Amino acid sequence: MTRILLAELCQPHDVAIRAARALRDAGEEVVYTGVLGGLDEVLAVVDQEDPEALALAVGSVQGERLLEAIVTALSELPVMRIGIDTDTTQWSERGAICATGSCSRHRR
Repeated sequence: MTRILLAELCQPHDVAIRAARALRDAGEEVVYTGVLGGLDEVLAVVDQEDPEALALAVGSVQGERLLEAIVTALSELPVMRIGIDTDTTQWSERGAICATGSCSRHRR
């Protein structure tokens, strides 16, 4: 079981809840934070929760910029980008529930 911190960047997105459910149903431990709006906020939550991977729901240009800053700041942590058009319905069936696989644009 992987401990995954799931956050929405800058604004709420329905896909975050779908992703949390898909990850949970696949047996992952999901810590859902809701909306986080700044780098310091994300870093503080990561420090507090000590996740093995970070999943970020992004749906705006501001969120994309924040994502880039997060990926740079947390170079040792696997980061998965979840876009507003991400289809999470078959993740576990496809074996795509991973933060280091091809399902992530910002993978490590």
